[in-house]
Amino acid sequence: MLERTDPEHRQASRRLLVASFGGCPLYNPLQSLREVGKGFHLFKAAGFKRPPFALSSGAAVQLHKFCTGEIAIPLNVRRLCYADPEHVPSEKQLKVLQRADLALVEMSTPLEMVYDGFILNSNRLKDRFLVALKDRFPELARPITLWRSAGMQKMNEPVRAEAAAALLKALPKDTEDDLFIRDLIEGTRVRETKTPHIVADLAELRSRVAVPTGMIIHNFTYMPDGRPVSWPADFRDNCVAAAKELGMPVFDAAGMVAEYGAVAAMHVDMRHYSKPFTPIVADAMHRFMGTVIEGGNP
Repeated sequence: MLERTDPEHRQASRRLLVASFGGCPLYNPLQSLREVGKGFHLFKAAGFKRPPFALSSGAAVQLHKFCTGEIAIPLNVRRLCYADPEHVPSEKQLKVLQRADLALVEMSTPLEMVYDGFILNSNRLKDRFLVALKDRFPELARPITLWRSAGMQKMNEPVRAEAAAALLKALPKDTEDDLFIRDLIEGTRVRETKTPHIVADLAELRSRVAVPTGMIIHNFTYMPDGRPVSWPADFRDNCVAAAKELGMPVFDAAGMVAEYGAVAAMHVDMRHYSKPFTPIVADAMHRFMGTVIEGGNP
């Protein structure tokens, strides 16, 4: 059974400053490291009340551009990109990213939903846009679901286009908000990143952050016996291939999950680490971060 490192020993270890681009499998262990003084993600220091998740390679590049002031994202679009949409880093806060010891990237999806050139967060699109739209127009629940789930998430353009046409026929166009809703429905498209796209994005990100960069592998879910499951089936392999091409160190917790026991290591949803297991992953991630800084492979 894997065990957590003694807390006093953990606190004596070096506190690493991380430019973090990912979701829960990255930020939850980083939060555990923060609690014992071993790690700190710099987006908190940059003023974000909640971590600005970046779930794909393109979203990681977009986040860095936004946080360094290279691009401006309108507020109504930022609501669909980041959990804390109100915050735009100040000039002083922008400088905090330059203090990073390393960068970590954890991609949970190859699918990028793009509106007006901006990559949206699929979860924010659902809970801040589609849920409200269904509440306002319950009679349109079916085409709304088809538009996102059967159309974009399954990359079925005919279904997406048909659902969009049905929605545009029924939705009002009386207010500025109505027009934004219609434009979002009509203009959002999905693209899939394969290995060449991931390589290009991460090469750009690495040149931007200008610090050693490592990849955290995202396993979509786990079987009860600990076997990791990728979705889509080739996504994990594409990420690993991209890291290999870039010479980027890789951290994969799948072996630890299997050793600890998937049922105990994972939350009941089998998508997030359990509370007892999170600090164990955090310790291993901290050791990995050291190898990234040293320029070696774990």
